[in-house]
Amino acid sequence: MIDLKVVSLYKAALAKDSPRDTTSSDAISPNGTVEVKPAVNIHVDLSGTGRSLSASKLPRAKNDDIDDSGLPEAVKQALKLIREIKAQLQEKLQELQAVKNNPRLTTEQRKARAMAVQSEINILSAALTAATGRLLQLIDNIPMSDDQKMTTSMLSMT
Repeated sequence: MIDLKVVSLYKAALAKDSPRDTTSSDAISPNGTVEVKPAVNIHVDLSGTGRSLSASKLPRAKNDDIDDSGLPEAVKQALKLIREIKAQLQEKLQELQAVKNNPRLTTEQRKARAMAVQSEINILSAALTAATGRLLQLIDNIPMSDDQKMTTSMLSMT
């Protein structure tokens, strides 16, 4: 249970004078007051090599490969939509499996929830079919090189 008095006192202590960094050495006394000890500020400068190594370790955004593909913007948007629908579809399939395996549900509850999730899966499947059809239309109607078409095909499968 969270003691709201302690939270408000802590916030007030942090807001006093100027913003401060806090550390795990901050203490809450038995009477509910907060003692905020300023943290030691540390500044680190990375070399260019260090920054590039650090950047290479960062996770890429989920659509960076599409954004960096050099494809026409309409094709990129269609690919992103397809990817988003696939992710939602995967989540719903996992949800359906969880409903089917939930021992706390009665048989009736399990059937009802499974039918509801299955309806959502059907809607997402139809949306995926429509988005894929739209992508195929774009491929036919927008002048693209064979390499761009291959890239589009590969990106649509991921």
